[in-house]
Amino acid sequence: MTALGHMTKGEDMEPEDDARQRLAEAMDDRRQDLRLKWQDVAAKANISVPTLKRIRSGPGLITDWAARGLEKALEWPQGEVARILAADETSAEHAEEAPRYSDPGLQAIWEAPGLTETERQAAITLIEAMRSVSQAPQAQGRGWGDQRANRAG
Repeated sequence: MTALGHMTKGEDMEPEDDARQRLAEAMDDRRQDLRLKWQDVAAKANISVPTLKRIRSGPGLITDWAARGLEKALEWPQGEVARILAADETSAEHAEEAPRYSDPGLQAIWEAPGLTETERQAAITLIEAMRSVSQAPQAQGRGWGDQRANRAG
């Protein structure tokens, strides 16, 4: 393993305590931004809750696979975990450039001029709720039209 600031793709990371604390704080901030529970983050990252806890509090390695899963779950750009751990000065700049939402429509709402942060969050929450409701019948193997037909007949 090379020094944190010079990691290459595919390397596992064993961060120092201050780097681990930076990562834990960044993860918590992002989790709250996305309104996720830690269990949700673990599931989206395809890791166990105990593994997530170990990553947050240390000690031990953070595998490249776990880092990629966290980046996906927290909607971070690839390599963000390594940048946070390395305390790369470009990380803060990159975080400002990185989209807050991977969905372009939600990102457009977030960037819409003239809305307060509360209004943006309310609009995004409403859209996410509507999407989850509209997907529920599909998950059960039937569409909205099937439900109306069943009630009419």
